[in-house]
Amino acid sequence: MVYSGPADIASPRKLQSKYLARQGLSESKIAVKKQIKQANSLLVKACHTSLSIDIDWNSFEKIDAKTTPGMLTNYLNSLSKLCEQDKDYQTEIQSIDTIRVKASDKDATNNVTRNNKVLMISLAKNAPNVTETSYTDLIDTL
Repeated sequence: MVYSGPADIASPRKLQSKYLARQGLSESKIAVKKQIKQANSLLVKACHTSLSIDIDWNSFEKIDAKTTPGMLTNYLNSLSKLCEQDKDYQTEIQSIDTIRVKASDKDATNNVTRNNKVLMISLAKNAPNVTETSYTDLIDTL
């Protein structure tokens, strides 16, 4: 038996929306700010520290990627996991004062660097699998 009806496009749409949500990409800048605030409060609780978050919104708006900073939630969640898993990472994270976020110069690559007490994160709007790569990027940087 062969089915010859119209294709069900609801499933691919659901899959795409789940992927975008997993990436931290929301429908608006306001929703992104709420996500970041929520993830930051979890970080404060898990790591017993508060960090200043400095997002260069203009760099994202210039490349028409105003919701891309939502990917930061994956990095904040990964920092929280590291604090819960390892006391050495927790001590290292507690030594960070500021997280600076800007749009990446590279098309599909996020980048994490550290300069003393500042963690710098560059986010690309087409970066794949941010949930997984954020964790490994932070391990490699801290």
